Amino acid sequence: MNADMIFAPWSPEEVSALNRWQATPTVHPFTCASDHDGDRDLIARVDGWHCPTCGYKQTWAHRMMLNTPPTTVRA
Repeated sequence: MNADMIFAPWSPEEVSALNRWQATPTVHPFTCASDHDGDRDLIARVDGWHCPTCGYKQTWAHRMMLNTPPTTVRA
């Protein structure tokens, strides 16, 4: 297992930190691997990342996303 990665389930605090990273304009967000119309930015939940448009789910994230949440968010 890679020490630089974390795997779901995540705590509510971890979910909050991951979603803050998704909202920052300084990094590319995690996106759905499926090719479809609609929003493809993943949303963190306790059981992993979820696509708001389809059933895609991802269960890993970068560990550093817990320790250094960004201060700037996308509008």
